Amino acid sequence: MQDIKTRSPDAALAAFRSGRLTAGVEGIGHSTRRFAEEVTRSMSGSRSANDSIKALTKSFVEAYRAFSEAQDSAKAAGVVNHETSDTLRGVLRRIKDEFGTGIEAMRADLQRLEAHSPGDYGPFCETAKDKISRLESFWRQTAKAAPAPRYS
Repeated sequence: MQDIKTRSPDAALAAFRSGRLTAGVEGIGHSTRRFAEEVTRSMSGSRSANDSIKALTKSFVEAYRAFSEAQDSAKAAGVVNHETSDTLRGVLRRIKDEFGTGIEAMRADLQRLEAHSPGDYGPFCETAKDKISRLESFWRQTAKAAPAPRYS
C-alpha cells in the first residue's frame, strides 16, 4: 500500500470516497438497529405514547439521515448511477411521508393511544421497521459490490 504522499490525487479521492461509503453503510447499520430497538420498546408499552412518538421520530430521522448520506457517498464514488439514486430518493421520500403521516395520526389520537395498548400502532411500526431493514440490506450489498480503491 502506498503512502498517502505518493498517491495520485485521483487515487486519494477514490480512497476517500470508498472510506466515506463504508462509514455511511456502518452508520446505516447503527441507525437501523436503533430504530428497530425503538419500535420494540414502543410496542412493549413500557413508556407513554408521547415518549414513544418522540423516540421513534428521533431514531427515524437519524436513520433517514444515514441513508441519505450513504446514498450521496455511493453516488460520488460511482457505485450507483443517477437513475438508481433517483429511485432510492423516491423510496426514502415515500417512507418519510408514510412515517410522517403515521406519526401525525398517532399525535392526533394520543389520548386514545394512552388509554389503549401500543398495539394500536403496531402494524405501522412493523412496516416501517421492515422497510428500513430492507434498505439497510440493499446498502450492505451495494457496499460489498463497490470497487476497491486503486492506488497509483
